Amino acid sequence: MRRAAEEDPDRVYVLIIDEINRGNVSQVFGELMMLLESDKRGKDYSVTPLYRRTEKETLHVPANLFVIGTMNIADRSLALVEYALRRRFAYFTLEPRYDDAAYREWLEDRGMSPALCSTIIDRMTALNKRISEDSQLGDAFRVGHSFFCPTGKDFSGLDQAWYREIVDTEIRPLLEEYWYDNAAKARSAVDVL
Repeated sequence: MRRAAEEDPDRVYVLIIDEINRGNVSQVFGELMMLLESDKRGKDYSVTPLYRRTEKETLHVPANLFVIGTMNIADRSLALVEYALRRRFAYFTLEPRYDDAAYREWLEDRGMSPALCSTIIDRMTALNKRISEDSQLGDAFRVGHSFFCPTGKDFSGLDQAWYREIVDTEIRPLLEEYWYDNAAKARSAVDVL
């Protein structure tokens, strides 16, 4: 991607790395970590890699190449990595917004029944409120939209059975993990769904 960005400087290139904090960021990026910073772009900031393939090899990041890394901040075991990344990069928090009119519109525009939309929106909004108010969990543990963003352009065939399957196979195990020490609380949350 670096070569493409260098050869086409008038176009923006974006590299998205999902759950960037899952890897050993220092080992993955090495010298490149510094070069990702916005004020260290271009050939003027080239560095010689520790393990180079040729004697003259250098590394740099073109000014038109941007990296977006997603992180799940609920995983507190990665807090030290998160702090190292926070010092270097801008952050945007993406929160679940099931009750946003744009989400309902997106589902209904693809043929999902209004009743199923309401089931998803109402129940997941209530679940996230419960999670947010739990002193052991909080906002970072809320359940996001990805469970209920099916692929394709026609959602008209999706029904309550599809919803139940997601709850039973994906949401329930997640809630059981959240409340591993309180099975009744997890069961109660699933029953409301």
